Amino acid sequence: RKEVRLSTREGMPTGALYVFARMLLRLHDDVGPERIAVVFDAGRDSFRKQVYPEYKANRTAPPEELVIQLPRFRPLVEAMGWPVLAIPGVEADDVVATLADQARARGWEVVILSADKDLMQLVGEGVAMVDAMRQQTFTREAVIEKFGVPPERIADFLALCGDTSDNIPGVRGVGGKSAAKLVHDFPDIEAMIAGNPKVLGKFPLADPEVAAKLRISRQLVELNRQVEVGAELDSLVSRPWDSATLAAMFRELEFDAMVDRVAAAPAPFLPGVRTAVSPSSGPSADLGQPVVAASAAEIAALAAAVRAAGQCALRVEAVGRFDRATLVGVGVAVPGQAPAYVPVAHRSLAAGPSPDAAALAPLAAVLADPAIAKLTHDGKAAARVFALRGWTLAGVTEDAMLAAFL
Repeated sequence: RKEVRLSTREGMPTGALYVFARMLLRLHDDVGPERIAVVFDAGRDSFRKQVYPEYKANRTAPPEELVIQLPRFRPLVEAMGWPVLAIPGVEADDVVATLADQARARGWEVVILSADKDLMQLVGEGVAMVDAMRQQTFTREAVIEKFGVPPERIADFLALCGDTSDNIPGVRGVGGKSAAKLVHDFPDIEAMIAGNPKVLGKFPLADPEVAAKLRISRQLVELNRQVEVGAELDSLVSRPWDSATLAAMFRELEFDAMVDRVAAAPAPFLPGVRTAVSPSSGPSADLGQPVVAASAAEIAALAAAVRAAGQCALRVEAVGRFDRATLVGVGVAVPGQAPAYVPVAHRSLAAGPSPDAAALAPLAAVLADPAIAKLTHDGKAAARVFALRGWTLAGVTEDAMLAAFL
């Protein structure tokens, strides 16, 4: 199939900018972050070059069509109203690691938007990583499922495997499975060297050359969490975007649909207020304000309220193609109560941390109970999305889409 490359009528390439701009707008619409920092590399030189001069030495120059677009990335972010950081001497990953640690020290929840596996070292309690391109969220459990090791051992894992793209040597003969086994067998790199296991039966880790490369690789992959970022954490806040500047940029780039999108200043983002759902709650004076049920106790209370009422209305939120869609969340309305939203697999923590399978079990049981009447819109699509997660939808008595068709 012939490759399609975006460009203006005058021939300026715009493909990378188009993808980047769409991601920024999507982040604004889906998350509406109150606090945010967009981090760029300040250059190709970093402290890692001093540790290992061959670090990233194998990389070729980026294609000219990308180089032409690069100067426009930062102004685009700044016009979005988001702070930008680029610190010389370190890489963007180190700045992200520092900010994540500072935010966690304050008890804030952190979302890292990236597909960089090095950043998975940071995933843990209160820190999730989102690959926006693949619409995949990495929690601690997801990191373990992907690599076979927990986030706090990812640096050891990557040091063993090496990385051809960054020219990190690693250990010859070590792949993902071998690295995961070594990580499980030894508490750290030095213990591995002291234990001297043989990789593939012929590469002993205690060999001076092998051990030296392993130690260097470990230094290269470990993130620096003590960067002087030159900005206070409280200053990294989202401001309303500059509609005129964004529109002018998009007109110049000939992103016509985006011009209309940013022509009017957006409404300020108002974070939702979490409110527990109680099965004994009576009619509210304002039933139109939804609540978020994200904890095990809140979901259990919501399920109990549905069972007590014997009926509910459902709204299903999902992303992706119909044959592999991801269930994002479920809206549930019970007569006489405020509607509730259950976040299932958010790409951010804007609605609070997504509950685990055990916490969601009462909701899944209610959905599968045919004795509880459900009203929904496009019940067939809802059932398909639930089935992809391993859930069953039964008891649909009213389907607004079918009713409209009839």
